[in-house]
Amino acid sequence: MYELVLDLDRGLMRVGVFGLLEAADVKRFALEHSEGARKLTKVHGKFDLLIVLEVAVQPQQAAAAVKAAADEATMKASKVAIVGKGQLLKMQIKRVAGTARDMAFFEDVASAEAWLSL
Repeated sequence: MYELVLDLDRGLMRVGVFGLLEAADVKRFALEHSEGARKLTKVHGKFDLLIVLEVAVQPQQAAAAVKAAADEATMKASKVAIVGKGQLLKMQIKRVAGTARDMAFFEDVASAEAWLSL
């Protein structure tokens, strides 16, 4: 389960993941992400992404679906801040997203937002 909220004033897409994802969730998310990215880019020319994870790890099938959706995304965030706890979670995110310069991990939302504001 997830929640996606656009902050048009700041050019920020906030995503909260609150449970285990299934392939249908990832497909729906990819569509919402694409639509949100278009809206934010139209206003700001770019967008940043803040992901708050309230789960330890996702099942391998869901992680693979997320990776496929991310690879297919036509609009990518300028910066990605990921808030979550646990080394296992960080390892899974790195496998899914790779290690980009524009991505950072945080343990609290305030630190993530401060980094996005730089």
